[in-house]
Amino acid sequence: MADKMTYKEYQKYMSDRDLVISLNKANRIKGLLEQPVPPKIDPPKVRIAYSKNDNSYIGRLADGDEVPEDCYVKFEPALY
Repeated sequence: MADKMTYKEYQKYMSDRDLVISLNKANRIKGLLEQPVPPKIDPPKVRIAYSKNDNSYIGRLADGDEVPEDCYVKFEPALY
């Protein structure tokens, strides 16, 4: 998969992976061959800004955004 993956693409990939796993369960019961399961991947990460003073949430930063003063940035899994 591409290095830059949107959360929607990640959900589609994991949905397709779950479908293969489900089909393999059915094939095992029927005595048929299993299909290879795609590897599990980590969700895409996004930049989140937090205040240095009280660790309060400032907001999600886009790729080109500058980091505000008195803030630090953490990379966290995308939830949307």
